[in-house]
Amino acid sequence: MEAAEKLYWVKAALGVLLGFLFGRVQPMLPLSGYSFFAVGLLMNFLLSDLLGRQIGVERPKAWKIGIGAYLFTWLAVWVITYTLSGSPH
Repeated sequence: MEAAEKLYWVKAALGVLLGFLFGRVQPMLPLSGYSFFAVGLLMNFLLSDLLGRQIGVERPKAWKIGIGAYLFTWLAVWVITYTLSGSPH
């Protein structure tokens, strides 16, 4: 498997993991959904940079690879987990 493929699948898996984590933590904190969304986007760029270095993909390319996979899986899992966790709203 090439480095770009590894980065793509790791980011998709982290999107699922972080989406679940965000969905479970959000009802316990007094932060809005917009704050969690901003943190999720920030996490994408931080993870892209760190994983790109570790796997051996240059920074601009690492930011582009798997951004859709991360964002869509993270957002879907976050919303589903938050809804199923008995959100207070």
